[in-house]
Amino acid sequence: MNTEERKARFLVYVIVGVFAFIALFNIFVSYLGQGTENMTQQIFKAILILFLCAFVWLGHDWARWGLGILGGLAGLTFILNGLNLISRVKWWFFPVAFGAIYIAGAAILLAVPLVRRHFKAESGKLL
Repeated sequence: MNTEERKARFLVYVIVGVFAFIALFNIFVSYLGQGTENMTQQIFKAILILFLCAFVWLGHDWARWGLGILGGLAGLTFILNGLNLISRVKWWFFPVAFGAIYIAGAAILLAVPLVRRHFKAESGKLL
């Protein structure tokens, strides 16, 4: 494994770890803020993100696309929700920061040539 392959794998592993952390942390924060009101929705979103993260970790290109697209959409949602909270709470910047992280991770997964080459090299898997 050469240096570029290590860099690509490191980027992918960091993005997967951060996405998984935010998905699980969001369940916790949602529970603290709303109780069990929207817990089914939060758990479903987290399971979907964790499912895609697992397959991205294993090197599946289709999962990279899915996680990139859903990460970008989640990022936009986080940012819009955070901006909606500006006048109501002091912690509005957390959703904005999480949204920016999601968008940056999605951009790296979908647009960085090094990462794309990494997934092309890993292609040919059954799932």
